[in-house]
Amino acid sequence: MSAIPILTTKNCYQADKQAIASGITPVTRMENAGSGAAESITARYEKCKTLILCGPGANGGDGYVIARKLHEAGWSVDVMALTAPVAGSDAEFMAQQCPVDASSRVRQLPTDIELIVDCLYGAGLNRALDADTTQLIHQVNQHKSPVVAIDLPSGIFGDSNGGFAPCIVADTTITFAVKKLAHVLEPERSFCGVVEVVDIGFPDGMISDMPEVALENSPCLWSQIPVQPGAQSHKHNRGRLWVGCGGHLQTGAARLAARAGLRIGAGWVMLGGSKKAMQVCAAHETSIVLQTRPKHQSMAKTLQTSPVPDCVILGPAGGIGARMRADILDVLRSGIAAVLDADALRVMSAEPEVFFELCNENTVLLPHEAEFLGLFPDLNQTFGHKINRVKAAASRAGCTVLLKGADSVIANATGRAVVNTKTSAWLATLGTGDVLAGMVGGLMAQRVGGMDATCAAVWIHGALGQNLGAGLIAEDLPNEIPNILKNMAIKSK
Repeated sequence: MSAIPILTTKNCYQADKQAIASGITPVTRMENAGSGAAESITARYEKCKTLILCGPGANGGDGYVIARKLHEAGWSVDVMALTAPVAGSDAEFMAQQCPVDASSRVRQLPTDIELIVDCLYGAGLNRALDADTTQLIHQVNQHKSPVVAIDLPSGIFGDSNGGFAPCIVADTTITFAVKKLAHVLEPERSFCGVVEVVDIGFPDGMISDMPEVALENSPCLWSQIPVQPGAQSHKHNRGRLWVGCGGHLQTGAARLAARAGLRIGAGWVMLGGSKKAMQVCAAHETSIVLQTRPKHQSMAKTLQTSPVPDCVILGPAGGIGARMRADILDVLRSGIAAVLDADALRVMSAEPEVFFELCNENTVLLPHEAEFLGLFPDLNQTFGHKINRVKAAASRAGCTVLLKGADSVIANATGRAVVNTKTSAWLATLGTGDVLAGMVGGLMAQRVGGMDATCAAVWIHGALGQNLGAGLIAEDLPNEIPNILKNMAIKSK
């Protein structure tokens, strides 16, 4: 299984042109799309009374094919059209082949419908909707029936740049060959429901040769995880992780990170901080090594007085001030892999270029939106969509950058970008970001590269949220990591 590419609508049109050049006619493509969508619908739903709403363009043409295929499968199907298909178009041809008569104009949705298929407008929409269409969308959203959108819920622009007020709120969206930006970026993604990608017969290699904006996060991108220990493995060659701890009343964040690093496979994890902080940690931790760090000891000296770590995490409730600044600089100059989060990012925001000069491929920054804007104030929403913002940030910083959120985006300095859709709203609670930092650091301690470690950690983090669900708190996450890793190992065999 390969990762799903994410393209702009412009690139999708280019793919269509290449398909035509390869001998796939537009009518064949429409037939394949409608047939694939119909197969998906019949796999997801029992036979029921289905209403297909068709627009005047290609999306409507797909709808006429779906209507024909469902009718042939013995479904009860009605078709209602906004207007007649464009004269001479492929959609008109498909409407003529459809055995189900279409009402010439949608006015009122029937109340006895059990499933609605939205084929009004697809990813190519780039204008405001008229009053009649807007009224129809309101009717669909108020209807009790589940909704399947074809390509995109009508009203959404494919490139995730607006056009979602109003739009259809779908339970399922069936798209073709690739995903568009609106399938993976918020807020549009939330209107799509479950997104399924259907193969429509593009030639092998054609999609992979397209310049994708990003890839969708998937274990196939980082197949070496979980890192498997060998017969000669021991705690030190399985990776050493050092986590900086804050004051004695702020140890929780660092402890969460340390536990997560240990659970995800690092063989040796150390917490370092003040004597008081380590006394607090000693009351809570058993498997984690504790290091008392003298008040005026530099990070460079600290790293010399213990087994040299393979990765250092700085930031989780670590404090804001001159010492954090000096610690970050020492770690970056050391060449040791570094995960910088929370307070570390806030310190860096005062003079980001000073730190960016020292960042490299073994550095990972984990900002949320506010922290991101502190580091990259010009890369706000007016700069462009989230993927381009993070790509620009990673290029400027010279390292891997994760912009956290419901649609987390990861990019590195080479221009590679990944969007994570494996997530759960239950993760929106205190401390889960500290766990994520520990997971990234734990993987990097095992010599996994910064980009792969971040992609894997974000995906596994989302799986933790989905598995634990309602009521989860940050402390629950580390103990669930082994279950996710076991399932991943089983599936990879």
